Amino acid sequence: MSRVTVGGASTGTARARTEADEAEAATPAKKVKATPAPAGTVRFHTLLRESVPFDLYVDGTCIVGAWNTGKTAVEWAVPADLADNIDRHHYVVTGRIGRAE
Repeated sequence: MSRVTVGGASTGTARARTEADEAEAATPAKKVKATPAPAGTVRFHTLLRESVPFDLYVDGTCIVGAWNTGKTAVEWAVPADLADNIDRHHYVVTGRIGRAE
């Protein structure tokens, strides 16, 4: 087991990931209906199950991620001028996130 630290302080030992945990993490999320994107933005969402929302960083801009209505995926409203750069982001290239329909 590995030690988990937050801000340099130890929080104890973490539970070892099991094969079931790995299989669940690799399971694609259910079909997600994206919330409408505000004008001038493009909506992106996670394609796999996530345990917490996370932010995307591109060209010095932090794009804050948030759960969709049913907490089935994390979504981002990306400014249209940054959407092409997000398409080249590591998470898009590896299939973790994608453009919402």
